[in-house]
Amino acid sequence: MAQGKDTTNLAGLLFRFMGMQDPMLSMLEWLCGQMMEAEVSSQLGAGKHEQNPDRVSHRCGFRPQRLDTRMGTMYLLVPKVRNGGYIPFFVTERRRSEGLWCRWCRKRSCRACPPGRWRSWRRAWALKC
Repeated sequence: MAQGKDTTNLAGLLFRFMGMQDPMLSMLEWLCGQMMEAEVSSQLGAGKHEQNPDRVSHRCGFRPQRLDTRMGTMYLLVPKVRNGGYIPFFVTERRRSEGLWCRWCRKRSCRACPPGRWRSWRRAWALKC
């Protein structure tokens, strides 16, 4: 697969995103779309509308997928792959990292204040207020 010349006008994109209601979420949606496109193209062995004898499979449309982030909710159009399917890497990695983060926070909070000391902490907090 040949490398194409990148002709993305970043200044134009930035001005376009600044005009939207939530510019950061719009930029994140665009970036996710670009990452999915690159990942699917490398997985299939050919870009969109490209003929290649080494192509592994073909695209067959898009499916909507909701992705909740700290910036807000995004609705992504995830490319469908005819053989094998496709799940974006950042969706699976996020689930795993969020689970690790929650477990780590729970473990740290339980060590900082064991159940036997909860009452004394409540009394001290009540006296401060």
